[in-house]
Amino acid sequence: MRIAVYGSFRVGGQLHDWIESFKNMAKSHSMDLRELGGIAMYVVGNVPGAKLSEGDSIIAEVWELYVSKLQEEGILEIMDAIEGVHTGLYERNTIKT
Repeated sequence: MRIAVYGSFRVGGQLHDWIESFKNMAKSHSMDLRELGGIAMYVVGNVPGAKLSEGDSIIAEVWELYVSKLQEEGILEIMDAIEGVHTGLYERNTIKT
């Protein structure tokens, strides 16, 4: 699975320890910095966000984690809970990397 992260989940961010725990589950992992087109970054207060926006781009860490399908589902559920997806504050999207 690949996870593109920005803001708090990036290396040095306050939530990066979660990425570290996911790496420990994986058979192997890798990370690349990539420019992701069609996405704009914004900050409200001290909370980062991103939205689909043609013509804009962000730099994100793209983590590739070699995990089972069951582990993948668990990782996404944890990230959704941390981000507050159920509250409508964030939503998870599939993008091309």
